[in-house]
Amino acid sequence: MNQEKSLLHRRVPRFPLPKEKIKFFLEESEKIFAVRDLSLGGLSISLLEHGESLLFVPNEMYKAELKINERPILLELSVVRISAWAVGFAIENLAEADREHFVEFLDPIQIGRSLRSVDSKVAPELVGEGISRWYHGDIGTDIFFWNDARGGVERALFCMGDEFWEWTQNEAPRTGTLERLEKEQAKFHYHGMPEMRLKQRVSMILANADVLDYRLVNFLKELNR
Repeated sequence: MNQEKSLLHRRVPRFPLPKEKIKFFLEESEKIFAVRDLSLGGLSISLLEHGESLLFVPNEMYKAELKINERPILLELSVVRISAWAVGFAIENLAEADREHFVEFLDPIQIGRSLRSVDSKVAPELVGEGISRWYHGDIGTDIFFWNDARGGVERALFCMGDEFWEWTQNEAPRTGTLERLEKEQAKFHYHGMPEMRLKQRVSMILANADVLDYRLVNFLKELNR
């Protein structure tokens, strides 16, 4: 049974998280480890010191605290594999609210890595003529760029389901909702103030968008602060 569970969890996409830390509540102490990767089904940690693998026992349950976007989540973890320098865990009994928070955190990572270039002539009616570059990714995400006469970016538009983030040379980043019309047209409804949630989502997508030039990514992330 445990072996089947381990194999099942390995089929869930996992994403590297080089900056994340997790705190384990051990019998007589607390210890912090670096998170190697994370998915809805499990996570793995890196071991830095010889013998740290002895702290964990196969199939045993452990409690740990992981901060996701500064929100601490208490996890129940069962050990599914151990090596000299890493331990893999299955996440057990995850509360629905915590699961939704995980999805919100992981989706932008998945989207950023799924982005692929699309011929901008395929359906320019979606947002108008003159698109210079178009990238499509998972979960119905599209990113469009327009260039000025000198080849610099003059407009960037992220469409994420029925929400969007937009920047132009004449406007600071704005967010809003999309109203889908007939014939692939869309009407933009701007928020009074940019939504921080959407801004953070865009920044995370950018941070994981390997298909985009790093200079463009840094430029847009700086604008989005």
